[in-house]
Amino acid sequence: MNLSRNFFIKLQKCKSDKVLLSISLLTDEPNTVNLIPSDDQKLLCQFSNVSGKFEIALDGLIYEGPTELKILPKKPVVVEVTLSSLDLNPELLPVGFRKVRLPEFPLFCRKCDNMLAEVHLDYVVELEEAQEVMETAMGCCRCCGRGDMHCGHLTEPSAKKLLTDKCIPLVLEDYFIPTAITVDRHLVSCSRCSTIFGRKRISEFIEIEPLCADFMESTSNFIIASFFQSLGPYFALRLNQEATNHLLICDYDGTKKMVLGFFSKQYLWLNIKEELKKGHILGFMFNQNEDLLKRDMGPKVYFPLTAIELFLKEVEKNKELIKDLDPGIGIWKKSFFWISEEKL
Repeated sequence: MNLSRNFFIKLQKCKSDKVLLSISLLTDEPNTVNLIPSDDQKLLCQFSNVSGKFEIALDGLIYEGPTELKILPKKPVVVEVTLSSLDLNPELLPVGFRKVRLPEFPLFCRKCDNMLAEVHLDYVVELEEAQEVMETAMGCCRCCGRGDMHCGHLTEPSAKKLLTDKCIPLVLEDYFIPTAITVDRHLVSCSRCSTIFGRKRISEFIEIEPLCADFMESTSNFIIASFFQSLGPYFALRLNQEATNHLLICDYDGTKKMVLGFFSKQYLWLNIKEELKKGHILGFMFNQNEDLLKRDMGPKVYFPLTAIELFLKEVEKNKELIKDLDPGIGIWKKSFFWISEEKL
């Protein structure tokens, strides 16, 4: 009986504020796991059977329960732990993102390198979240009680503002080189390769999808997207800004592609299919059932089709990774995005 080294260990906080550690081993035979607290606030997780043993150190945890537990095939052992140094609420926005000087860099299409906007040193970058705080402090309602009408200082072209909203740059149409873009209704595309990279919001601001068009500096490639280690942290940030019970992933035309729900921030230790990693994740369940998609099950998150293809691949890849140990419930399948990750 060979000892499987494929493990899936996740840590998450429940609504009751209990912190639960779930330990799974991909095995067809019963095994033993010993949970051994150490003096340096680590929990040693030691797997063993008659063939041998191996262990992994889990940082930042305190455990006071039974030390020897049985792991049954594809059934997790769940114990309650206390956090010491591990934080389950990591900062999702990359360090330095808020300080990047976007107006100093031209904007390029990532597919064909067509320049979409030149350097605009007369523009001022503002976080839209900060704008909302200021409006509240000044007693200014974003909608001014007039339906879709927004505050004048947000839509006035002479304001020369480049906003960032949930890591999405927002500009007015006069920011772009007129011949470099095509505007068709609410869709904005590169005039050279027809890649759709932005859409007009009600406020007349155009949102730019960094996965399709990004700001380039001559020595460090793309500025916005390069702040993220991989697609996982980028998508996790986009979802976490909107996450309630459920979210609908839509293309720029409003077509619903996937419904996501049951979000939770977790910490993961993983060794499956040559993935040997640990780090923070945004866990969720998802479904592409047509009947569910017809319902409005929460806010909509919009991506251009190019970015949606990447999104769906990332969801499917991580679902396949954990499906034998954490498959989901009924028609809801489990997946996740890495927020931060490092090698074990």
